[in-house]
Amino acid sequence: MINLEPFKALLLDNCGFTFSNGREETLSSSIAKRAAICKASTLSNYYKLLISDSNELAKLIELLAINETYFFREPEQLRLMTNRLIPEIIEAKSLSVGKFDSSVKIKIVSAGCSTGEEPYSIAIALHEKYGVESQNLFSVVGVDIDGAAIESAVKGVYGRYSFRGMDSSIINRYFEPVRDSTGLFQIKDFIKNQIFFQTANLNAENYPALIFSPDIIFYRNVSIYFPDKVQTSIFSRLANILNFGGYLIVSSTETMHHNTGILPLVEIDELFVYKKSILNSNSRIVAISSKPSKQIYKTSLKRATILKQTTSKIESLSASHQIAPKELFDIALEHTHKNRQKEAILILKTLIEKEPNFINAHLLLANILTDSQNFKKAESHCNIALNYNQFCTPAYLMLGIIAHQTGRNDEGLKRLREALYIDANCWVAHFYLAESVNLLGDKKRAISAYHSALDILQNGADSKNKSSIFPLRFNSEQFKALCQYKLNILQKGSVN
Repeated sequence: MINLEPFKALLLDNCGFTFSNGREETLSSSIAKRAAICKASTLSNYYKLLISDSNELAKLIELLAINETYFFREPEQLRLMTNRLIPEIIEAKSLSVGKFDSSVKIKIVSAGCSTGEEPYSIAIALHEKYGVESQNLFSVVGVDIDGAAIESAVKGVYGRYSFRGMDSSIINRYFEPVRDSTGLFQIKDFIKNQIFFQTANLNAENYPALIFSPDIIFYRNVSIYFPDKVQTSIFSRLANILNFGGYLIVSSTETMHHNTGILPLVEIDELFVYKKSILNSNSRIVAISSKPSKQIYKTSLKRATILKQTTSKIESLSASHQIAPKELFDIALEHTHKNRQKEAILILKTLIEKEPNFINAHLLLANILTDSQNFKKAESHCNIALNYNQFCTPAYLMLGIIAHQTGRNDEGLKRLREALYIDANCWVAHFYLAESVNLLGDKKRAISAYHSALDILQNGADSKNKSSIFPLRFNSEQFKALCQYKLNILQKGSVN
């Protein structure tokens, strides 16, 4: 009987695959098959070959990968993407400039794309909704660990089994029969040319640049091959590369399994997806304590009435000094709570025009702009806040987060250290400092910074020092779990 344990450990470390129960038979037969092809005299010799030859390891992984997929699998999620998520992302990217910049395409990644049916389905769904303009608006990327599957995806040739349940009119519009073959169809070039494919190991520490900064990630029916720790690790990595305001979509059968606090779970049209957002339904925005204006919150009815006013009406009242600046700010804050960022931006701009030195208005506007990925303007408002108050911790914090998100790690580290110099209990700064130094390969400093963030969260110092993270409020419970998870990973791999 074959001792599979060394092979299991090797595959778990390299690609995250786990084998139990019925899958052990698949592993055993695959090892025997590859050992025979390589003419390994014993399984021990074949194991040594796997350790020394990465190409052979890749071939074994390809043999073990199960590429069971078909076009338009879970079509309701594709409809959600085209009808709700894409319009929301376009609007968010348009908020600060008044129109969508089509030169920066919305990126959609199919993680674990197998032989390509999923990314091609995504591109077809986008073309059905947005027509030929979809080629200018969207970039679709498919990655998979199986090199043979990626080669097949690039060719774009499929048998009828891949089309089960698919509308024949869709097949006729987007596929053409392959000459001199029976039952084979090839994706048409205008769709094929919109997809970029690449081999990638989702369990690797470093991902290819091609999949960085996506707006939507499809990660469906892939994690079933991984044990819990690997599932959490991969989900965390995908969450890290996802743009703020972006969505991570898993299969409906996997949704609750991934609800571990890394990303908030949101319900849209009776479907559950994960959203990465600084300002989200699980966040609570907290203002710096200050002396309240006598005109603020005279009654809850007054506030409710003002919130129902049209933006033009509010601007008119503000211009005629019928709404105090602090009250106007609170109205913008309320709009932000209710995910009405467009209204909040207009009000904040009105407020800033009236009171240029209203620091909190600049900070809240910077957060909304960061959430819509308008980093340049967000940085501008943070710097304005610093011009008025050089010890403004939230401004340094946001500048550090923005630099981290845009790959400027050295600048990000500088800004985060400045935030911590002013407020050593700012756990968000400790967390992003850990993220930055971890990316630079400094595991020792990363462990120390994650520990600092976790200690502050566990000791409740955050609730005593709310001003340090104005105007956004991260979900502390989610970040406790994330800090602990990252510490487990780093400490496991460190040598003392």
